[in-house]
Order: sequence, then C-alpha cells, then structure tokens
Amino acid sequence: MTRIVVVSRNAAMAMGLAATDHDVLDLRPDAFGAWIVGPEAADVLVLDLDSPQLACAAVHNLRAHGKLAPVLLVSSRRTGWDEP
Repeated sequence: MTRIVVVSRNAAMAMGLAATDHDVLDLRPDAFGAWIVGPEAADVLVLDLDSPQLACAAVHNLRAHGKLAPVLLVSSRRTGWDEP
C-alpha cells in the first residue's frame, strides 16, 4: 500500500486520495515541520501550500532532512507559480 502524505489547509484532497485505498496521512501546514523532523516516511508527498516560495522552502527542508520521496506541488494560477 502506498503511503501518501498530504499537506494542505483543505482536507478534501486527502479524503479523495483515501478513497482510493492508499494509506493517507492528512497534515495541516502548521504540523508539517514536526513531521519532517520525525522518523515517519512517505512514498509520495502532496504539498498544497499558499505560495511558491513556501512550496520551494518545504521541498528544500524535506531534502535536507533526508525525506527523498517524490513531491507533487499543487499550484494555482496566482502570481509566481510559473517560476518554481
């Protein structure tokens, strides 16, 4: 079973993925930092963060802590998302 960690302010994405029989951990952005430094692993991370700067910082932080799973960034049409 694939372990997916979803970081979002909205639980809908995690709920949708959980319906596909994946093992889903639903985290709010304020709990993400504690997860990064912990021992728990993921097969895939889905980051739905407010800005491209936060998303890039989160990926750098993940890699710095040895979390090497693929990351899917959820973007929007707002300014700046075409740059990361």
